[in-house]
Amino acid sequence: MVATTTSSIIIGVFFCLLIVALHDKYAFIFTSSSVLINDVDHLSQVLVKQVSPKVGDYAKMLALE
Repeated sequence: MVATTTSSIIIGVFFCLLIVALHDKYAFIFTSSSVLINDVDHLSQVLVKQVSPKVGDYAKMLALE
């Protein structure tokens, strides 16, 4: 069970970092519409802004234990 959880976390973090790094490029895989590409770029930036504080809080919580 630990191996499954660890590998899932690693895969999730990898794809999250990939999307964050290529936020303006990865929508090209799915569409060629410039309007949709700009919207996906905006949504990925919103996602980063929403997730970052929560990850920081979780890291602080783990450091206190």
